[in-house]
Amino acid sequence: MDVLTQIKNQYDTLSKTQKRIADYIQQHTNTCCFASLKEIAAATGTTEATVIKFSRMIGYTSFQDMRNQLKEGKPDWTSPITTEAFSDLPFEELFRRNKTQQEENFATIWEAGNEKAVKDAVELLQNAKKIYCVACDFSSALSRYFHARFTRLGLNIEDVGSKSTPEILHSLAFADEKDLIVVFSFAEYSKMTLAVEEYLSVNGIKILCFSDRVSSPASLMADVSIICSTRHFILLNSMTSVIILIDLLAVAFFNENKVIFIHHKRKLDKMQRYLFEKGVMPLDRMDPL
Repeated sequence: MDVLTQIKNQYDTLSKTQKRIADYIQQHTNTCCFASLKEIAAATGTTEATVIKFSRMIGYTSFQDMRNQLKEGKPDWTSPITTEAFSDLPFEELFRRNKTQQEENFATIWEAGNEKAVKDAVELLQNAKKIYCVACDFSSALSRYFHARFTRLGLNIEDVGSKSTPEILHSLAFADEKDLIVVFSFAEYSKMTLAVEEYLSVNGIKILCFSDRVSSPASLMADVSIICSTRHFILLNSMTSVIILIDLLAVAFFNENKVIFIHHKRKLDKMQRYLFEKGVMPLDRMDPL
């Protein structure tokens, strides 16, 4: 039986500290496959002895035994940091393979049925009273980029991706059926992001999702899913294709909603001139696009 199944079966019997280790392993399966005992103890705020005890608690003879089973049981839907990441590749080979990987990811943008998804996403953005960006960990960089791009087009957006959990809950408590949630979810699929998406979806709020598979947990709950291949032979996820699709969506939205942008630009110009006259801002500091 694999490690994740063992954790699931034993979870209710674990102490609070052991559950912290269990949660970390479930959320960082790929990197835990290669992490040392010391690294996992540090990441979970526990001790090496506690991690060893946890390994035995869920049915393994040692930490090494648990880690070996974790390597063998990696699910197919992840994009793992493999042992290859720790090998020495010649620069020419690294350059060539990275180029090939990015080209393959770029090609999937046009093969994943994204044309209709982008059109549907434009409609969701048009109809939303307010837009909330939801992401965790590395995907938070994408939610910040989305926020910056679409705020400049005149949309009312709040990025909760970089906030603490209490701040996220306070912000999302204001969301209602007239709003839109934009979710960024990629392997290893943050449990926090998925739980928030599920709650908001059940409560009738529209979901636009950026994810790496049509069958990903986040995609299955979304009203519209834009699929971005993030595969890489070393990195857990490569986000190049996601950025390309955010830009594509921005261009598509701008093309159909120039009036929104013009109205926003006029308000910006008026505010900027006022601040210029107060002597606190030059006139050349704002560039909406």
